[in-house]
Amino acid sequence: MKLLLPTTAAVLFAVASNAYIVTLYTEPNCLGAAAERNAYDNTCALTGGFQSWRLSGHGGVYQRLQTYSRNACAGDTTGKFCTTGEASVALGDCQNTNGGSNALDSQSDFFDCA
Repeated sequence: MKLLLPTTAAVLFAVASNAYIVTLYTEPNCLGAAAERNAYDNTCALTGGFQSWRLSGHGGVYQRLQTYSRNACAGDTTGKFCTTGEASVALGDCQNTNGGSNALDSQSDFFDCA
């Protein structure tokens, strides 16, 4: 039992440390109402409507942020962006999506984001 607690804590910390943080905006060019959102590696975050965003915090290595028009991480995408690696967007730079978006996900993508 005593060994399980430190191991469990280490696993939870490792999972939580893979998040990236974005500020979402209801209008293009990072205008309008704003809300902050975390997305963890290999998860889908349902966000409600947004049309632009700023990266507020980096996540795990080679993370790709993908935005979706539906309120699910399936169907038409409105953007693909690297949040770490050589091809990543800079912290604080405004990124517009290709139309209204309602969800985003985080995936490891070594080939596109290295």
